[in-house]
Amino acid sequence: MVNVIKRTIQEKIEDKLFKGKVIILYGPRQVGKTTIVKEIQNKNISNSIYFNCDEPDIREKFENKTSTFLKELIGNKKIVIIDEAQT
Repeated sequence: MVNVIKRTIQEKIEDKLFKGKVIILYGPRQVGKTTIVKEIQNKNISNSIYFNCDEPDIREKFENKTSTFLKELIGNKKIVIIDEAQT
């Protein structure tokens, strides 16, 4: 069993969900950003989709694509998580 540290910012992020806004989580390496978004996704698993742009095939999915393609890729998910988006 993995012991996850409760972070107060997670509650603040969850309070902002579903309000028609984009939430950008950024900060230094190894501070728990991915852990937080994975925890949020686990609470909303059927309503979310996760993309790790460190993976070349995932990164390619977003390059030079139409909005129609992106809508098909995301489907009806309400939470879209794009991790490692700086790459």
